[in-house]
Amino acid sequence: MQHISFTFELVDEEQDEIINSVRNLVDFWEQSGFYASLYSDKSRQSRFMLSFLTEKSIDELTAMIQREPLIRGLFDKIKESGSRMIISIMDQII
Repeated sequence: MQHISFTFELVDEEQDEIINSVRNLVDFWEQSGFYASLYSDKSRQSRFMLSFLTEKSIDELTAMIQREPLIRGLFDKIKESGSRMIISIMDQII
């Protein structure tokens, strides 16, 4: 199992749109084998983490981001917000 996360910052005005976009894509990701969750940082409310648990590879997730217009649109919105995105890929050991 892998844990893939994308950490980024959003200004208040952009948060609702991104949260709703993620909410609308959860079922699609799950059908594709990516179990998604979105977290907000309690100490820094502008910081978010989009997290995936999956048996699939980061390459499969990247391909999905590139080929699916709704998913690509979500990541484009995050990118357009000017936020630096930190990507983390962890393999489950135990």
